[in-house]
Amino acid sequence: METAEDKTKRYEERHRFWTDKAFSQLSMSIEVMFALTVGVLGFILSSDKISYKFCSCSCHCACNLTTLILLVSVATIVFSIFFGLLSMISRNLDLRLTRHITYLRKKNHANINSEEKDSIHFGWFGLLKIFFCDYKSIGSQEYANPRFMERFKELRGTTKCLGNLTWRYSKYQIVFLFLGIVFYVFYRVANT
Repeated sequence: METAEDKTKRYEERHRFWTDKAFSQLSMSIEVMFALTVGVLGFILSSDKISYKFCSCSCHCACNLTTLILLVSVATIVFSIFFGLLSMISRNLDLRLTRHITYLRKKNHANINSEEKDSIHFGWFGLLKIFFCDYKSIGSQEYANPRFMERFKELRGTTKCLGNLTWRYSKYQIVFLFLGIVFYVFYRVANT
């Protein structure tokens, strides 16, 4: 007969397995959507008379409706590429910091309470700050520092926010790709 402790351990293993699968699937979907978006943009830009449409619209103030629809299509696809890049960046930063947190837990597990909740939230500015500024890791000499737990909680909160941003930006990437394709279909229908 299986004990409650064995069941808990089995469910923890299942949770770890499915978390890994979800993360791998997220990574793959971001990359596939990014490649698809770049391909769709390349297709649109290489199709007939597209460069003439852009030049005629930028040289004259008056654009017709079909050219405007085409411009909106290209703009939404460019936004999709932008959000795809942001989701890749936030995912990679999340992995880097999560690896560091795991290392800290391994080396200093006696002083770390993993039951406490994290409450740090940030958006664009925080992502840019982490991306352009080297995030200060916690060294082994700081384990005895009274601010260790505060810095550890901040690090955990940052990874939680990066994970949430990755999911959010990947959803934006898909929505903007879909909208770009829909606008391009409207453009093609209006030109026939």
